[in-house]
Amino acid sequence: MSIYKRKPRSQTKTSGGRGARRQERYVVTVDTTEGSRRRRHYAGTYRTKEAAESAERIALGAQEKGIALSPAGVTVKEIVERYLADRRLRLAPKTMERYDDVARLYVLPHLGAIRVAKLKPKVINAWLAR
Repeated sequence: MSIYKRKPRSQTKTSGGRGARRQERYVVTVDTTEGSRRRRHYAGTYRTKEAAESAERIALGAQEKGIALSPAGVTVKEIVERYLADRRLRLAPKTMERYDDVARLYVLPHLGAIRVAKLKPKVINAWLAR
C-alpha cells in the first residue's frame, strides 16, 4: 500500500492572463498477491493527505476481509453471497429467508454468472423486462 503525491500536469491560463495553479493530488495504490503474481491496484486520488490516508485504511480493511479490490473477475453471484452473509447478522430470520428466496429464484439464475465489470444497464433492463 502506498500514498504518493502526484504533481500537477500543467498550468492553465485564466481569462485574466494569469496562470491558475492546479492542485497537487495524493494517489493511493494497493499491492496484492494473487497466486504467484503481484499486482498494484489503483485506489483513487485525493486532494488532501488525510483523505488519502482514510481511503488507504478502508482499502486495507477490505483487503483483510477478503473483498476483491479489483472487480474484474468478481461475478454477481459472489457479490450477492457477500451481501447476504453481511445482512444475515443484522436482519430478522424471516427477512433473511425472503432475501435468500429472491436471490435464489430471480437474481442468480439470470445474472449470477455475469462478471460485475461486464454488467451493463442493457443487461439489467432486459432482466427486469422479463
